[in-house]
Amino acid sequence: MLGAKRALHARGFGIVDAVVSRQFYTAPGRVLYWRRRGRLPRNVVIHLGNNGIVQLSDCSHAVQAAGSHRHVFLVTLKVPRSWRKLDNDRLHICARRFANAYLIDWYGASRDHPAWFASDGYHLTASGQTAYASLVARRIAAVP
Repeated sequence: MLGAKRALHARGFGIVDAVVSRQFYTAPGRVLYWRRRGRLPRNVVIHLGNNGIVQLSDCSHAVQAAGSHRHVFLVTLKVPRSWRKLDNDRLHICARRFANAYLIDWYGASRDHPAWFASDGYHLTASGQTAYASLVARRIAAVP
């Protein structure tokens, strides 16, 4: 998400709380941070896991921290790491557990587009940044 920050801002996303190497276990705390300040938007996008394992408990706590009146969008991973499939499976499970949680399938949308990624396989090129922001915006717009 950090790599697409400018593209997300260009599409109207106000808060893009992304930093280098953030782990998924920080998600509940980050959601609470913005909620307690009264700045958590109606649509919350969580894209974490590229740097480590997603635990179902952390995912559940992040969705719960947002509150049931918000939509929480969990973004699948496209990362050349051994845990990618496990993390994506857990994100699918987590999204199914909550009526207000939705999946954004970045892996499915991007796996056949190597030009969207730098040579490392997960940092985004300019076209990848645009594609990422577009996918996120379209998925959010599709939820009433």
